[in-house]
Amino acid sequence: MHFVVSRLPFFLNICFLAGNIYGQVNWSGTTPGDIYYNSGNVGIGVTTPSQALDISGSLQVTNDIIIGNYLRSNKGYVDVKPSNENYGIRLRNDNTDDYGNLRVYSAGFGLAYNSAVPALRIDSQNDIYVKNYLRSELGYLSIKPSNENYGIRIYNDDTNDFGNLRVFSGGLGFAYNLAVPALRIDSQNDVYIKNYLRSEVGYIET
Repeated sequence: MHFVVSRLPFFLNICFLAGNIYGQVNWSGTTPGDIYYNSGNVGIGVTTPSQALDISGSLQVTNDIIIGNYLRSNKGYVDVKPSNENYGIRLRNDNTDDYGNLRVYSAGFGLAYNSAVPALRIDSQNDIYVKNYLRSELGYLSIKPSNENYGIRIYNDDTNDFGNLRVFSGGLGFAYNLAVPALRIDSQNDVYIKNYLRSEVGYIET
């Protein structure tokens, strides 16, 4: 049994075959916002849709959107996959292979550029961890374990000069281009000076 209901510019074709119902709906329109059907693609406000659903305008959704592969714009796309140890949401540029990686995993929330290993991580206590350097336009901080030789180094981008701040067995130490503190504050908050205490007009040798 085959029914055809036709009323231009819209027709509905319904087939009953072996107890099953099959339907085909074709649309056409003449004004913006009309719905168009073209070779299996549906267009809303698009007369010749090139995708399964091609919309000219905004999309409002009241429930979930499930994406098979990529969420694209004209300038790039979002690659969404399960947020496991190596992957989460990758923001890509269509013109290059560069991407930003955002993921939630066992160690917290991680951010990276062109890498699976986070350059910046926020843990479950909302503490922030930096993998290598914390930079500004004029210099950067190099942060490593505060052992006998290293703590926080403040670098100048134009030179290899650095200021070294570290907490070690002897207290809190400050130095310039050295691991050995020029000034040290011990556990009693006494201040020790390695060489001289200087002013613009002279110095005190201790």
